[in-house]
Amino acid sequence: MTIARTTLALAPARPTAREAGACPRVPRRERLLRTAGLYGRGAAEAIAETLWPTRCAVCDTPGEVLCAPCSLNLSHIDWWRACPRCGAPFGRVQCSECNDVLMSVAGRDEPPFDACASAVAFDDAAARIVRTWKDAGERRLAGAMATLMAPMAPPSWLADHPCIVPVPATAAARRRRGFDHGEELAQALADRLG
Repeated sequence: MTIARTTLALAPARPTAREAGACPRVPRRERLLRTAGLYGRGAAEAIAETLWPTRCAVCDTPGEVLCAPCSLNLSHIDWWRACPRCGAPFGRVQCSECNDVLMSVAGRDEPPFDACASAVAFDDAAARIVRTWKDAGERRLAGAMATLMAPMAPPSWLADHPCIVPVPATAAARRRRGFDHGEELAQALADRLG
């Protein structure tokens, strides 16, 4: 079951230090927690929080990985107006992303999936969340993203207790990041959907 649709977006001309990965706060924190092991994890988390406090992925204010104002300011997609096939924000009546003309140009009769649902539009704020989660190693964002995605699952998808299967990361991406981001998001989403 695909629940979020990804689109490509152009990167800003001059990324900030946090976007460019120059902010070592999250990777150092993650290294400390990994080396702490099972017994010292609580103490290591307290030390890591003191040295590198949790900051919002969007506005960089201390507190949570995604603060409430930034979560509310994301471009949320109305499920009743979105395309039921591809999840485009305003495609319920006539979709501009997966209509028959575009599918025929792509050499297809229909998309290569059954249905999609999108939680938010992929704008600058959403891109910062994804980059911070995947490339800066802020693994706690998987829970925040799953919380945004869970209400967007159409009731018909949940009727038969579906299995959520992640698209696995490539071996190179998994080595570079140190974790499989798709697996963590799928687990967090499954926890929220029951």
